[in-house]
Amino acid sequence: MKKEIEKGISNVINTLVTDELTAEKVGSGTLKVFATPAMISTMEKASMELVNEFLDEDETTVGILVNVSHLQAYWCKRTIMFVLVLHCLMV
Repeated sequence: MKKEIEKGISNVINTLVTDELTAEKVGSGTLKVFATPAMISTMEKASMELVNEFLDEDETTVGILVNVSHLQAYWCKRTIMFVLVLHCLMV
């Protein structure tokens, strides 16, 4: 590890809902709305990017728990803002 990961670090990620990220395309539904599996994938990728600067080249992150609420449908061509804050760290 390059340096100790600090609790409270944060980042904001904006994601455009494209056809490839819809429930219809990924197979989790029939509508052209942002798919929950795509949401979770985006969250995990953004989390990895958040702590990447702290990791050596041979280190990575692993998601071990996902607890989400997908409260609103977002149609294609909409942009979604993800706000990430590191609250706890398991090593």
